[in-house]
Amino acid sequence: MPLGYEELVLSNLTALRAADMVVACLDGADEDAATWFEAGYARALDKPVLAYRTDLRREHAQRVNTMLRHGCTEYLHMSALDEGASLERLVAGFAAELSAIRNQGEHG
Repeated sequence: MPLGYEELVLSNLTALRAADMVVACLDGADEDAATWFEAGYARALDKPVLAYRTDLRREHAQRVNTMLRHGCTEYLHMSALDEGASLERLVAGFAAELSAIRNQGEHG
């Protein structure tokens, strides 16, 4: 049986508390309200949040909310406006940031 709304929220909060870090996808015309909440909740728990955006539509290239973008520990973005933008470059940056965050956790 699917979870009800209350159970879903409680399950999500439990998962966020247990997580070592949160990875947030910010693609789309507007960031999802649940993503906002999850990123903020994780930061309040002093957990790193790695946000990324792969949305290449020119009209959405610069539309990430300032509070969400700068509230995350790290933010990766591949814009249609970037010279030489490639998915490989974004993935390499993503892997490097995940590794750095993991190493900080091991040594911090």
